[in-house]
Amino acid sequence: MRFGAVEHAAGDAYRHVQPFQVVRSTGAHALKGVEGEVIASNFTGASVTNEDGIKVFAGLAPDLFAGDRGAGAEDQARLD
Repeated sequence: MRFGAVEHAAGDAYRHVQPFQVVRSTGAHALKGVEGEVIASNFTGASVTNEDGIKVFAGLAPDLFAGDRGAGAEDQARLD
């Protein structure tokens, strides 16, 4: 994955985006480097689906982890 320079989002001086490219690399390039065939590109914060049906998203996403504070305290008490 390659990222470009940070830019202001259209019409919003407080929101920033970056262009990104997803690259398919083979051979020696797959081990090191960023050369290869671009298979998808867009700006951060937006998803894109390429002609092969591959969907890509790059950007901030909510942390979907949720914990049970009571159960966590019980587990900690057992360890103490």
